[in-house]
Amino acid sequence: MGERPGFVGLDTVPADRYGEGYPRFHLRADLAGAYLRAYRQVRALGGVLTSSGAIRALSAEVTPGRSSTSLHYTGRAIDLYLRTGMQGPDDPYLVARDGGPDEAPLWKVYCVSSTPETDHPLYDESLLLQGEMEYALWTAGEGYRTARRRVVCFSLTDVLAAHGWQRIPSRPEWRTSYPSVEWWHFQHHAGLVPGETRFGDELERVWPAERVAASGLELGAVWRGLSFGPPE
Repeated sequence: MGERPGFVGLDTVPADRYGEGYPRFHLRADLAGAYLRAYRQVRALGGVLTSSGAIRALSAEVTPGRSSTSLHYTGRAIDLYLRTGMQGPDDPYLVARDGGPDEAPLWKVYCVSSTPETDHPLYDESLLLQGEMEYALWTAGEGYRTARRRVVCFSLTDVLAAHGWQRIPSRPEWRTSYPSVEWWHFQHHAGLVPGETRFGDELERVWPAERVAASGLELGAVWRGLSFGPPE
């Protein structure tokens, strides 16, 4: 019995293990190439690409920090390891405020360059920054405080965006709930049409149809440009 039309499934891709992060994870198969190209460029620039995972099981509990229409269910979202930034002076990532309203700020992630592969075809010296950088350290209640660090780094946010992986803003409770900061979350929107693409259809591209139907998730939600929401 062949695969149903439109089904793409999942692939396993590597990540750089850090702390309790993962050395590999699963994501939507037709986006694996976009991730691997970003991963190779990050390594060429001397950085690391850590992971807290990507695909979320259909049976995963829905909580205030886990949307019932999250792109993680579709294999379109990746999370860097949550403890690789905003923790202390030795983090591999420096996370800096980068606009957005105070209730939903945006962040730019800079990756420390420690072992660049200068002969790699994806190495680009023009992407490297050197000097003293201001970055954020998360502080419960007030949100964050700033510190400074002298470092050689590059914008991981920009490298990921060049390969189609987009950041998202923090959720409103980010000052008191670290999982709501979301600086680590990136997602790929290729092929999603605002007002047309249905969440249930995207799920069926990576999960068996019968499991999707029994999931209890909001299958009729439609793409709104950054997330899925109720149809108008």
